[in-house]
Amino acid sequence: MVNNEFKIKFGGQLHQVDANTFISSLINISTIIQELNQELRSDKKIEIKIKATEEGSFITTLILEQYAGLAKLFNSENIHLTADIIGILAGVFAIKSFLDNKKPKSEKEKGDKVVIENEKGKIIIVDNRTYGIYNRNQIVNDAISNNFATLEGDTSIDDFEIISEKKSLFRAEREEFDRLATKSEVADKQKREKIVSANIIIHKLIWEDKYKWEFYFAGNKISANIVDEEFYKRIDSGEPFAKGDSLKVELQINQIFDEGVAIYINHSYQINKVLEHIPRNKQLKMDNLS
Repeated sequence: MVNNEFKIKFGGQLHQVDANTFISSLINISTIIQELNQELRSDKKIEIKIKATEEGSFITTLILEQYAGLAKLFNSENIHLTADIIGILAGVFAIKSFLDNKKPKSEKEKGDKVVIENEKGKIIIVDNRTYGIYNRNQIVNDAISNNFATLEGDTSIDDFEIISEKKSLFRAEREEFDRLATKSEVADKQKREKIVSANIIIHKLIWEDKYKWEFYFAGNKISANIVDEEFYKRIDSGEPFAKGDSLKVELQINQIFDEGVAIYINHSYQINKVLEHIPRNKQLKMDNLS
């Protein structure tokens, strides 16, 4: 069976919790869950039920139930929805904590995952969907911040934790509540940039239009602006460039979110830096030796 339950824990030496803290936290978590359901385009109604609380640190179990009209849904098409929502819920909390309201130092897609490096040089690997939702959904971001603002105001709570199937999915200590309560603005819900190291092949040299040349990248023909001043100096000094030459570059891929298929698609390209120029004849010799 696919899990549709998770627990939220308010840690501390307590067997009860302030009603306002409890209600406010549940409202914010419920807001996030409903947003995630919309993001996943399930077209199903999700109801959140509360189980009786457990003794000790204040722990309550939330149950997600799917409905179509008045009927509960347990068919194979929808059975993974609640598990996905629980995983993404913990994921957006984890990304918020990891990035600390700052832009990532780098991000790189690997299949359906994204490898994110923060300003401190630490790495986290998250689901692509989860990262996309965190980047574009202001309601989710605000609800996370509101949740921790509430918890920070209640000095009896030492930590906050999301638990599923006896596994801790996310945990924050009291000393983290203040920074997690800080709100961040989603710059543009529909756009994002990726910077990758890439090998591209020159297809067409266009000396006008600010060096917007045509290239082949990953089997596709693209055009890209070149903003590397050192590259301009190499051209001015007489370095020859020709069709078929390879360039190793720092490539910026500008993406737009496609609502129809719920993914980011490549929209335009920019070359930030040309790292290496390999003439076509040299490239052919290297290929023959490999």
